[in-house]
Amino acid sequence: MSQETLVRRVVVEGLVQGVGYREFTRSAALKFRISGWVRNRADGTVEAVVKGAPSNVESMLAEMPARTALGGGDRSEAARARPRRRSGG
Repeated sequence: MSQETLVRRVVVEGLVQGVGYREFTRSAALKFRISGWVRNRADGTVEAVVKGAPSNVESMLAEMPARTALGGGDRSEAARARPRRRSGG
């Protein structure tokens, strides 16, 4: 019995650094039982990769634009992503 997993890469533009956006993303990931990562990028955007049950990922992505608006962000874009395989052990 396998459970379907959805992976999305999200880049959020606008005023999203220095306003708690990464912490919001971390809290939302815990709330929706999502794994992945989030980071500030040198160009001023925030990038995240989220992975989990499709309904949970979609719920989290639905909250991200609302938080972006509060933080001053003006654009959020999600795309399919393939998880990277870690080498070594």
